Amino acid sequence: MLPKITIVTACYNSERYIEDTIRSVAKQTYPNIEYIIVDGYSKDRTLEIVDQHRGVISIVISEEDNGIYDAFNKGVQASTGEIVYFLGSDDYLADSDVIKDVVNFFIETNAVLVYGNVHLNEAPDANAPFRKIGRVYTVNDFKQGHMPHHAGVFVRRELFDEVGLFNTGYQISGDFDFVLRCFMNSSYTTRYFKRSINVFREGGVSSNIRTKRKSLSETFDIVNKHFGIDMSPTITNIMINEYYKRWLTQSILTNRDITAVLKEMGSNKVAVFGTLLLSTILVTDMKKQGIQVQVLLDNDPERQDYLVNGLHIYSPDWLIQHPGEYDAVLIAIESDSDQIVKQQLEQLLNSHKKTIITWKELIEKSYL
Repeated sequence: MLPKITIVTACYNSERYIEDTIRSVAKQTYPNIEYIIVDGYSKDRTLEIVDQHRGVISIVISEEDNGIYDAFNKGVQASTGEIVYFLGSDDYLADSDVIKDVVNFFIETNAVLVYGNVHLNEAPDANAPFRKIGRVYTVNDFKQGHMPHHAGVFVRRELFDEVGLFNTGYQISGDFDFVLRCFMNSSYTTRYFKRSINVFREGGVSSNIRTKRKSLSETFDIVNKHFGIDMSPTITNIMINEYYKRWLTQSILTNRDITAVLKEMGSNKVAVFGTLLLSTILVTDMKKQGIQVQVLLDNDPERQDYLVNGLHIYSPDWLIQHPGEYDAVLIAIESDSDQIVKQQLEQLLNSHKKTIITWKELIEKSYL
């Protein structure tokens, strides 16, 4: 008899995409699928959409929960399949043969945990290409805070009995903790399946900004707990910086016009601190908004007095010498020292009432 595979979808107010998720399960050619939906007592049309597809769904649980890992655990406890997979309510399986191929791979390799490739849709509202991620991982990757993307991971049901359920003490990184526990047991066979599994829609930028530091904090706490490694705050800042750049890219792809926030704040004449690619991107967006970009600023004397895209580069002292020519300063530097620069400019302009904002703060404000 073919092994049964349980697919668990945890959802809450997921009316926008959950029908895509369910349909991707319904299209699977593999015949022995148990599909469990664990709903956190949604207030929108999620359950109405779920009810329209009850022929595909084996079990529906709808009640308040204590977060996504509590919902995952409910799904595991209700499952009867030999293999368990967690499919996000914003995501969908890559094609109709995913489950069939994964089950065959489990049988061929005698693995207890299989992980494959995930296609990231970083701008769900834009016609942007997906970014594929997936490779072989080892325990050493976890020591650096890296793991296989959770949307590509399948596990045998017995692992939950042996290593335990998801730790509900974590809000965001419980999957990192669980998969790490599986990898750390040398008796378990984990295998990378070089195959597309899932199309993963990146979550809303607002929620990402609010939660990313929490996610990294939990991940590094898990690394410290299992390996005794204290992750440097510098690494955290570098990773945060990379995420902000991704959010900026997503904003551009979705035509979000993030610098429009400056106009809403009453700023129409802006000086930009920074002269590299990031500042060029933001200057272009400001011009589109009708915001006057007065000058570029840089501490490096070798960059000063040059022209970049028709804008002069000056020392920050220009701000003191020309107080009437700008009403805001936008800090557009990619390093993690933007807050230090902001403090320095606040001291420099102490007697002038000017808006000083970093590009990261601009992104945050545009989504809040």
